[in-house]
Order: sequence, then structure tokens, then C-alpha cells
Amino acid sequence: MKNIIDLQVHSVMSDGAYTPIELVGLAQKQGLQVIALTDHDTVDGISVALEEGIKTGVTIIPGIEITVLENNFHILGLGIDHTNPELLQRCAQAKEGRMLNIQKWIERLHQHGFKVELSDVVKSATGPSIGKPHIAAAVLAKPENNEVLKNITTVPEFIDTYMPGMIKEVDKDVTPEEKTDQKNADNSYRITASQAIRLIHSTGGVAIWSHPAVHYNGKYNELEIFLAKLIEEGLDGVEVFVPCHTKADVWFMQGLAIKYDLLRTAGSDFHKNYFQELTVGASFKKSVMRLWNKVTGGVQPSNKSLNQAASLGDYKTYGISTENIVPKLLDAIQKRRKSII
Repeated sequence: MKNIIDLQVHSVMSDGAYTPIELVGLAQKQGLQVIALTDHDTVDGISVALEEGIKTGVTIIPGIEITVLENNFHILGLGIDHTNPELLQRCAQAKEGRMLNIQKWIERLHQHGFKVELSDVVKSATGPSIGKPHIAAAVLAKPENNEVLKNITTVPEFIDTYMPGMIKEVDKDVTPEEKTDQKNADNSYRITASQAIRLIHSTGGVAIWSHPAVHYNGKYNELEIFLAKLIEEGLDGVEVFVPCHTKADVWFMQGLAIKYDLLRTAGSDFHKNYFQELTVGASFKKSVMRLWNKVTGGVQPSNKSLNQAASLGDYKTYGISTENIVPKLLDAIQKRRKSII
């Protein structure tokens, strides 16, 4: 059965490739009835998405995806008041911190022989928010980087290789002080999961742990331990259905949602069609793996980027019904909003 809801979508306002208006148009074209715009640490696109939703008949749930201190996990806020002053202040702080981080990343890339400047990164961004994909795109766009890049030709490959934790994975001889400095730089603008949950609740939204299983690579006991901590802090639900979850992940998360009486969500985590970037020069093995995962569900991924959504609504349910997800979500949002009046 074709998916008709998508509760995690990203636009050019963060690191997506489409404007909010274009995303709503795509949703209408693909027969999606409900989508949530959940850009990273920003709500800049929500107003225009809501307006376009009214015109097209697509229900738009205002949302955000907040990166938290704990292991760079993401917490989705769904049904938020995107005009909330405290939320807007947090977004402004995140934007400022993100720009400082961008400069840090550029400095590290210089040390590895890459030619890229902040102006290049700004040009690669299609919206007001800048992140790792824009840095990667800027590096890839400069021919003088080809020799250093070797066989890396796509944004996901570059991020996988150089940006998930550059000091840890590339710089084997850096000092402990340098590692501490990099960690502090990466986390300078982030808040804790507890703070994110409270912030989301204060805006009338519900807090959902985004793509939980991808962080644990099958270590489900550890996942459940951390989930219990989040529930103590007020977490409302978990994202069960998402492309980077395997069949085993989906069934495990479904079981946890039932066990702890949590909301379930389903989302593509759509940013852009990364499959269009599989050029002749790309790593053959990685290209085949992405295609295999797309068609069959693949094997347990060790990295999130192995399973990228090719379009809105692109996630597998493995025979589990998603019919009551939106009604339960909307009911929870309504109750949350009444509780803060």
C-alpha cells in the first residue's frame, strides 16, 4: 500500500533541496495527505508551507528537528507553535553556533588539503541555513579538490568519509586537547534532550525521538536503556518507520512503542534525491549498496546515509499498519496545547 503520510521532511531552509512550496506541491502530486516540515533547528519555512497546504489540500504539521548534546541525536517537535518566542530564540542561537562550526570545519578541511572558503559554502546553500551538506557540495564543486577527493564524488560519500567525526576518523595523531576543542566546537550551540523536550512541550508540540535505531546498529538493549531515560524526561513517541531503519529495527521500535505506550511516527527524512548523484565516478560498491538497500531493505546499516529516501513518503512499513498514527498524533498535540493554556 502506498504511504500517504510523511512526518519528517526537510526543505532548503535547512539542508533540503526543495523549497517549502515545492515540497507541498510534491506531496500533492504523490498523493500524500499529511506531511510535517521538520527542518533542522529552524522554523523559517513553516508559515509558507501552511499557506500552501491550505491551497493544495495537503495537511501540514508544523515541526522542527532539534540536534541535542547526547550523541548528536535528533528530537522531532511536531505540532509546535512556530511563532513561540523561546523557540525562535533557540533557533537563532543554533544558527549562530552552526556558523561558528562551519568555520571550524573549513579550517579542518584546509589541513587535509581541501580548497574551500566560507564564501563557497554560502554559495552552495539554497536557503538561509548552512550545514555539512553545503560544505561537502562546495568542496566537490571545486576541480582543484579532485586529486584529494580521489573516488569520492557525492555529498553523502564525502560526509561519511570526512565529516561525521573528522578528528576521530581521519586525524590519528591529534592531541587530546585538539579532540576536546573539536568536541566543544561541535556542541557549542546544542541543548540536552531534556531541554529540547521541555522546549517542544512549551510550544504545544509533542517530542519524538528521530530514527532511534540507526544510532545503535542492532544493540537494542542500549537503545531501550536510553529510551527509558528520555521517557522519564517526557518523551512522547518514537519514529518507527524511516528509510534508515531495517525490518528488524522497525519491528523492534514497534514493540517498544507498544510496551511504553508511545506515539509512533513515520517519515522519509527526505532531503533530496541522492540517487541522482550516483555518477560514473562514484564508488561502485557504495552505489550498489544504496541501490540494494533501496530495493530490498538491505542489511543492517552501519551508517545512516546507506538508506536515503528517494522521494517523499519513501519508507517501508513491513506490513505494520500506519492508519492510526496521524489521529493519535493530532489528539496528543491537542491535549498538549490545552495543557499550556
